[in-house]
Amino acid sequence: MMIRFRTRLSVTVSLLIILAVSGMAVVVISLFAARTGMLYYNAGVQLNRLADVNIEHGLSLPAKVMDRVSDQMAVQALLISELVALAEQGSDARKLSVSELLQRVRERSRTLHGYPLLDEVWVTDEKGASVVRPEGAPPFNFVEAAAGNDQVTPFLGLLDKPLAAPVVQRTQPRAMDDKPFRYVGAGGVDRPRIVQVGAGQDLTESIVADFDVQHTVDRFMTGMSFERIIVMDGEGRVLAASGTPQAPGQGIADDPVRAYCREFLQSGEPFRSRLFQGDVGVVTALRAPDGPPLALFIQHQTRAGALVIYQYVLFIAAVGLGAIVLSVVATLLLSRGLSQPLEALVRGAKALGAGNLDHRITLTRNDEFKNVAQAFNHMAASLRKQVAELRRQTADRERFDSELRIAAEVQMMLLPDAPPQLAGYRMAGLCRPAKTVGGDFYDFVPMTDGACAVVLGDATGKGMPAALLTTQCSSMLRTLAGEFQEPGELLRRTNRELHRRIGQTCRFVTIFCMCVEPDNSAVRYAVAGHNPPLIALPDGTVRRVECEPAFPLGLRSDTLYAECSLELPAGAALLIYSDGITDARRTDGETFGEARLSALFAEATILHPEDAAARIAAAVQNFCGTDDIFDDMTLVVVRRDGESPPPPNGGAVLVNVP
Repeated sequence: MMIRFRTRLSVTVSLLIILAVSGMAVVVISLFAARTGMLYYNAGVQLNRLADVNIEHGLSLPAKVMDRVSDQMAVQALLISELVALAEQGSDARKLSVSELLQRVRERSRTLHGYPLLDEVWVTDEKGASVVRPEGAPPFNFVEAAAGNDQVTPFLGLLDKPLAAPVVQRTQPRAMDDKPFRYVGAGGVDRPRIVQVGAGQDLTESIVADFDVQHTVDRFMTGMSFERIIVMDGEGRVLAASGTPQAPGQGIADDPVRAYCREFLQSGEPFRSRLFQGDVGVVTALRAPDGPPLALFIQHQTRAGALVIYQYVLFIAAVGLGAIVLSVVATLLLSRGLSQPLEALVRGAKALGAGNLDHRITLTRNDEFKNVAQAFNHMAASLRKQVAELRRQTADRERFDSELRIAAEVQMMLLPDAPPQLAGYRMAGLCRPAKTVGGDFYDFVPMTDGACAVVLGDATGKGMPAALLTTQCSSMLRTLAGEFQEPGELLRRTNRELHRRIGQTCRFVTIFCMCVEPDNSAVRYAVAGHNPPLIALPDGTVRRVECEPAFPLGLRSDTLYAECSLELPAGAALLIYSDGITDARRTDGETFGEARLSALFAEATILHPEDAAARIAAAVQNFCGTDDIFDDMTLVVVRRDGESPPPPNGGAVLVNVP
């Protein structure tokens, strides 16, 4: 089914516009997505590195805080020791007021943070017995309880050296009730005693809670666009977590994140990122105060960015669709404007193809189509003139071809109808022109006493000029043969007459002329610039016939031609040929050559002259590989009768190939 040009143009342009708009949309979206992803990635890495510093500080801060708390407790113990010393400088009733005072201080400290800064205060006498103890606590003697109690033993040295440095213990379970407590003690000022302050686990944890890693993580989540933050060790234990759970029943740190963090810690990489449910998750390594590195995982809220990308995609798609619709409409209008002049050109071409050379195309528009229409009209006018000229030339060529065919027929009619009947000889000739008419000829010219002149000539050039020249030369030879019986003299007189007529044209004819007499083995010959013939002896030997060189006929008027004689034994054969035989060439440029001709002639000596001539011509034709030959081919075979079998036709036969 044929599709109209307008339709093809509209579809093609529309497809190109669709591809262009779609390609631009894909490129813009891809660049925007890549840029957004890179921004999220870089921001995630930078925020993780910033969080590393804060959370690493949160990991190490509780221990430092407790050290500071212990120092503070030591100062408090020293102050209490001084206070007790001052109080005991009065009456014994003052001791009770000191205990009440310490209890009141402890209770008042609760108003600061909601919990007392000290859980317990112990004050002993010089024998280690408690004189001030927590409310409800039983009497306690440090000396008596020291045996096997590593929590009490370090404080006994304060009884011997009251001014020694305070004793600070880490939090550990105490013997009386196994509650974890941290104790700090100082010696007495005025007398040996132990002043000890204690903080329980609840108090220490409430103090550290404001500085530990969980508090840091919770604080870091406030006001940040994070989905969740998780601190995890290499065993998968969560040290701190804050955010929104992503999987039901698995908490904030779900199985994918645990596996991802463990794999990251095992790889030794500084950081790694991956998508978790549409958000960018970045994990970095934390330097723990003591122990192996930890993993900090932060899942950034990037789904909002994906929503922006989606909105951009919709916007670009809408704009692209609008552009496509507008471009298709514009293409339809454009194709209509383009197809109308093309249709006019098509109609003109059809009219011209139908033979209407008077058809013209008229376009009112002023663009390239108008130029094409003008060129078409000019072509039609020129074509009309050329057709008329072609018809005239065709008529002239047909007339010339007709005349040329007639000339070829006349030229073939001028060749001998049959070779002469000479006793002791058999002859055959063959002439094949390269064109319709040729410049080669051969003839058997009768002479006196029954002799015969065998003549083979080759005029310069080809075609009609050469044919006219050979016809004129052949006529002169026949005219003068009745007066001159010697080959040399016959060529001399013919040359003089031919030079008188064509000497100014610088054209010439090469001739081999041989006189053959009946029952006479000796032949006489003369050469006018022609290539020597070949002689094949009965023993199979083939050689050139020796000739005296001389100018061709028509070049110089005073040229003399030497006469030579040759003895032809019985069974010998003579081959006279033109250079069209040896100069015949194949398409690769290789010529037939005299060596091939000699070998072929040696094999053909057992044949009759007409068969030998036909065989040589066929061999040359096969060598060339084409029906068109390079030059005129002419040859004459003269055989001296011997013991060879008689010809199948009972005599010599002339072979003329047009």
